Amino acid sequence: MDERGLYFSLEALLGFAVLVLVLLSTKPAEAPDLKPLYLLQKQHDLLVVWVGQGIPSLPEMESDFRRVFPGFSGRIGFNDEFVAVGEPASNAFTESIYYAAPSGALGRLSITLYD
Repeated sequence: MDERGLYFSLEALLGFAVLVLVLLSTKPAEAPDLKPLYLLQKQHDLLVVWVGQGIPSLPEMESDFRRVFPGFSGRIGFNDEFVAVGEPASNAFTESIYYAAPSGALGRLSITLYD
């Protein structure tokens, strides 16, 4: 029996065992939590709809908020007026949009969502 071949086989087996141990010891990456991104996108979409279809009244905005975000509380801001929807919480996501009013003035809409 050729000793060089035996040493080569043992070295290859040991290398393969180390490779398998390294691959088995790595932890797979955890999936990121996309819920905050999803909520921000929904907030932005609702703001774009409000501006695109004409600014509704605050009660209509509150109704739309409750329909789009059932089970969430938040706050709707229209220039300097605010309407609270439910109770505030510690974790908040805020999205704002600026628009040009027909009078030429700059207006601001914002939605704060409490999680």
